[in-house]
Amino acid sequence: MPLATPGDLAVLVAVVVLAVVGYVARVFLSGMRAERRAEAVVRDLLTADEFSLLRQQGFLDVLSSGTPGRVYRIPARPGTVTVMDGNEVTMRMCLVPGEAIPATEWVVVHKLLLEAAEDDYLQLANHLRYGLPVAGETQVEVWTTTPPGVLGHR
Repeated sequence: MPLATPGDLAVLVAVVVLAVVGYVARVFLSGMRAERRAEAVVRDLLTADEFSLLRQQGFLDVLSSGTPGRVYRIPARPGTVTVMDGNEVTMRMCLVPGEAIPATEWVVVHKLLLEAAEDDYLQLANHLRYGLPVAGETQVEVWTTTPPGVLGHR
């Protein structure tokens, strides 16, 4: 059997490089399409005022239905939800979906859960004060990676 010539190897390398570049381009474009769809979902589920404030301020405030004077400040991108009682930050909460979702949709997920099932949200979320878990509360283990993290009950 004849050995491969330098020309044969060059063709093989070119084919492999083109395949890898094509794959990366498809993955990148797929991610861009998902982000565009997520942006459309956010626009559909927020009022014009909420969407405008979210873009200007980088967060969305949701009033508590169960605790007068409480506001949940949801960041525009994945991160902890800040709990404010009056004008004082009393804690932060961490709740991560079990499956990956586009970063843009995080704010809507938190908003809808807080508005529809605030008690369940409070029960499921990790409660943090000064970046530390609140003593005596059940915690969910979080491994931080990129994207934001993975949850598993311990």
